[in-house]
Amino acid sequence: MDKEELKTLIAQMLREMAPTQEPQVKASEYKPSGVEQTRSYSSNQDSFVEDISEIDLRNLYLVENPADRDGFLRLKRKTPARLGVGRAGPRYLTMTQLRFRADHAAAQD
Repeated sequence: MDKEELKTLIAQMLREMAPTQEPQVKASEYKPSGVEQTRSYSSNQDSFVEDISEIDLRNLYLVENPADRDGFLRLKRKTPARLGVGRAGPRYLTMTQLRFRADHAAAQD
């Protein structure tokens, strides 16, 4: 096999591996998966623990003193990414971390 045959073979393989059309990625409406509970009991039977998965993350902006809150919320409504979740020092806010872990657990189930 000479150099030209090798180049032709590689070019053919690359053409076959390349996608025929661009992938279409669109943000979808946010719908939590699984069975949603409206309230769950805590260890104290007289009180309720709020279900953190009921919060719509697309309308929640946890950054303190934002420069352009409305513009950022418009951007955030168009993506399923976790944007504008805020920080407490080097870590995420507690509510943000708990929501991430709840969503991750639901995805694994």
